[in-house]
Amino acid sequence: ETSLQECLKYIFSKTVSKTGHNALPEPEEPATTSLVEALHFRRGFHYIAVREMEMEIPIPSLPDGSADWTIVSKAWWDAVDLIEDYEKRGIFAVDMALELRIMGGSDVLMASQYGNKHGTLAIEPVSTRIVNAEIWEDFKVDLAKIWMNYHDFDGSLLKSRVHWAKESPREVNIGEEKYDTIEYWQRPEVYGENMQKFFDILSNKYLDVLFKPQWERFGISVEPSNLFDKTNNGGGVGNGDGGHVITNGKDHGTDQQEASSKCCTIA
Repeated sequence: ETSLQECLKYIFSKTVSKTGHNALPEPEEPATTSLVEALHFRRGFHYIAVREMEMEIPIPSLPDGSADWTIVSKAWWDAVDLIEDYEKRGIFAVDMALELRIMGGSDVLMASQYGNKHGTLAIEPVSTRIVNAEIWEDFKVDLAKIWMNYHDFDGSLLKSRVHWAKESPREVNIGEEKYDTIEYWQRPEVYGENMQKFFDILSNKYLDVLFKPQWERFGISVEPSNLFDKTNNGGGVGNGDGGHVITNGKDHGTDQQEASSKCCTIA
């Protein structure tokens, strides 16, 4: 028998989904709008608390080097099939929407779209908060197992990664291997090498000392440093050995002008 609670959940889900769909504009002629509006309908939905996991899937290549756009329909119908498989068992993990959009790649080190030369398929299931948390967590793992095991034409694994601002699966399954999610993101071929580059750019002696209280919250000790050595004249970070300035791993001696022109990585 269907309980009153299940009936209310069904009515709520249908109401929210129908209302959201009916709120979408339906112009008779194509409308010109900003890119951000075209990529993502932004008004109204931010009032609804939801559960969502967005996967950024690289567009693979065909043997001739061109883009293989069949991944778009494959990822969509794989998700639909999984949702329907859950429904056959009486489990309703997705009660709001399945969304998909195409965007470019990125050269930003920590972007989920990094290195995607043909572009990126961004796809996500969205559920209301009335979906049971454990059901949702199980569903995310099952869906990620599908989306993160797609391959390029040569058999190499596509680097499917989640949107940083949304949810991750509680574990990652690649082939027969199971990984802790955080440990998987830290793998060199996933984000690890870029994490090191990113940290080398972000971290320097000044910022380390500036954020010393925050580092110490995590049990990390920051050694005191004579950042403003008088012989340094503000042209970089002094290392306390008579004014030598080291930036980007290079000892510039007392050449303040060259040191001050360098940016970002301070060894």
